[in-house]
Amino acid sequence: MNKNKEIFEKIYEKPGAVWTRTEPPQELVELIESGKTKPGKIIDIGCGEGFYSIYLASKGFEVTGIDLSEKAIKYAKENAVRRGVNVRFLVMDIADLEQLKEKFDFVLEWGVMHHIMPLQRQKYVEDVAKLLNKGGKYLSICFNEQSPEFGGSGKRYRTSPLGTKIYYSSQDELRKLFEPYFRIIKTKIIKIFGGGKESKEHIGNYFLMEKKMKEGENNESKREEEECPLCKISEETMERLEKKEQASKEPEIKIKKKTSWKIKVLILVLIIFIIGLVGVAFYKFFLTSSLEEENPIQEQSKAKDKSSILDIIFPKSLEVGDLAPDFVSEDVFGNKTALSDFRNKKPVVLIFWATWCGFCAAELPDLKDFTTKYQNKIKVIAISSGESKKTIKNYIQEKEINFLMLLDEDREIWNQYLVRGTPTHFLIDTERKIVSLRPGLASKENLETMLTMLKEL
Repeated sequence: MNKNKEIFEKIYEKPGAVWTRTEPPQELVELIESGKTKPGKIIDIGCGEGFYSIYLASKGFEVTGIDLSEKAIKYAKENAVRRGVNVRFLVMDIADLEQLKEKFDFVLEWGVMHHIMPLQRQKYVEDVAKLLNKGGKYLSICFNEQSPEFGGSGKRYRTSPLGTKIYYSSQDELRKLFEPYFRIIKTKIIKIFGGGKESKEHIGNYFLMEKKMKEGENNESKREEEECPLCKISEETMERLEKKEQASKEPEIKIKKKTSWKIKVLILVLIIFIIGLVGVAFYKFFLTSSLEEENPIQEQSKAKDKSSILDIIFPKSLEVGDLAPDFVSEDVFGNKTALSDFRNKKPVVLIFWATWCGFCAAELPDLKDFTTKYQNKIKVIAISSGESKKTIKNYIQEKEINFLMLLDEDREIWNQYLVRGTPTHFLIDTERKIVSLRPGLASKENLETMLTMLKEL
C-alpha cells in the first residue's frame, strides 16, 4: 500500500470525512440545473463517499465514480443503494486513469488537483483529456494560493493536520497547465466548504473547460495544419475565395501599401515618444546633478532624495515610512471626505477595492467583522477605482457594507498611491505616515497583525 493510500484509508476509517458533503455544492448545482451540461457519461474523479456522483445520477447522468480509498468506495456504494440510484464505483488511483478504456462526456474533479504535486500534473491533465470525447467538458476545483489555512496565504506547499500533502495553485499557473489541452470556458474564485465539524472554509480556483482536439490530434496534426492551412475549407468556399481574390487583386495591393505606410508612421511616433521620455529623464538627472555640484549645501540636503534614471521613467510604489498622499473624495451620497480629516484623530486602514474582484469578495466577511470590532479606534476606508456611483451604491446595499466606500471613477487616487492591483491595504497612522502595506487578500488576523505596527493602539 502506497503512503497516500494509507493516509486516505485512515481518514476514511469511518464515514463522514472532514471534506465529505452529503449535498452537492452550489457551483455544481448551478452548472447542471442551467441545462448547459446535457446528461451523458460522466466520471467523478476522487468521488470520496459518492454524494456528488449520486446527485449527478439522479439528474440522468451515467456516472462512474473513482477513488483511491477502498473504504470510501464501500461507503459510496452503500450511499447509492440507500438513495436508490445506480452508480458504478471503482477503486482506482488517478495515476492509472489510462487503464479506463472508455470515453466520457464530462469529467468532474472536485478537490483533487491540490493533492497532485506540480511534477505529476501534466501527465494527469493529459490523461483527463484522453478520457473525454471531442467537445467534452471538464470541471476542476482546487485550493487557491491565497487561502490562509495550514501555514498562511502565499505558501504553495502545505501539510494538513490529517497528514495530507497539499499544493496551493494560482489561477495563472493552472491556466498554463490546462490551455494546451482545453478551451477555458469560465474561471473564477470561489469558496470551498467541507462537511465535517472540523472542516475549514477555503478559497478555491474554479475552471470549467472544453476539450480542444480529437484524440490523436497531436503536434503532427498541428504541423499538417501549418503546411496546409486551407485543408479544412470546402471546394465551394475555395472557388469563392479564388474569384474574390482575382476581382480584388488591385485594391488589395493598394490596401497593403496603405496599411504598411500607417504602420511605419506609428512605429516612428513610438520611437520619438521613447526618445523623448529618455531625454526628459537624462535632462532631469544631469541638470539636478550639475546644480548640486554648484551648491554643496543643497547637494547634502538632497543626497537622500536623488533618483535614478529608471526611477524617473518608472516610478516606484509607495513604501512603509512614506507620507500617504492626501486626497478628497465623495461617497455615493455626495458627502466629501479627506484623508487629512483624520490627522491627529484616528489611524486609517485604506483599501483599494473593486466590486468585481474575487479576492475582495473573499475577504469581505472578515473586513466587516474587523470594522465592527475596531470602529472606535480605526477608520476603515475603501477606495473603489474606475467604477460608477450606481455600481458602488448597489454593491453597498446588496452586501450591507459597514465601512466607508469612496468614489475614484477617474482613478486619480489609484494613481496617487501607485497601486498595482486589488485588494491593496495601507495602514496610515495619525501623522499620515504609511506604517504597513499589504497587497492581496487579507484575513481578519492579517489586519489585526497590521495594527501591531501602530504606536497609538
